[in-house]
Amino acid sequence: MAPTNDRASTHGGSMPACPFCNQATRADRPRCDSCGQDVILACPNCMKPIHLWETDRCPCGEGLRYYIFFPEGIDHEGLGQRYALKERWDAAAYHWSRALQDGSHIIMLHRKLAQAYERMGDSERANYYRQVTTTHS
Repeated sequence: MAPTNDRASTHGGSMPACPFCNQATRADRPRCDSCGQDVILACPNCMKPIHLWETDRCPCGEGLRYYIFFPEGIDHEGLGQRYALKERWDAAAYHWSRALQDGSHIIMLHRKLAQAYERMGDSERANYYRQVTTTHS
C-alpha cells in the first residue's frame, strides 16, 4: 500500500509516525528511529526530499509507489535502478548497498555498485565491487 496524504499522522502533535512501523520518529532524520527504514527519500527526478509519512509523490510529479511497500519496506534494488536511470549514482549506490544488506541478488548488485562508483569517479571502490563479483562467480 502506498502512502497518501492522510498518512501525515503525528504522535503528540510534534513527531510524524513512521509509515512502516507507526512509531514516532524525528522529522529531521532520514531514517526511522525505531525500525531503521528510510522515511525521507530524495526525488529521483529533482532531488527534493519526499517525506514518506506524508506522500510517495514529489510535487514535480515523480512517484515512488512502485518501490515503497507498507509495512514491508522499500525495494532498494528497484529504487536504486530508478536513480541510476536519472544518472544519480550516489543515490543509486546507497540503495543498492541497502539491498545488499537484505542479501538479494548479491552478484548483480555488486556489478551495479561497481558501475555506480565508476561513474562517480571512485575507481578504488569500483574495483572492490568488481573483485567481489569475480570471486563469487
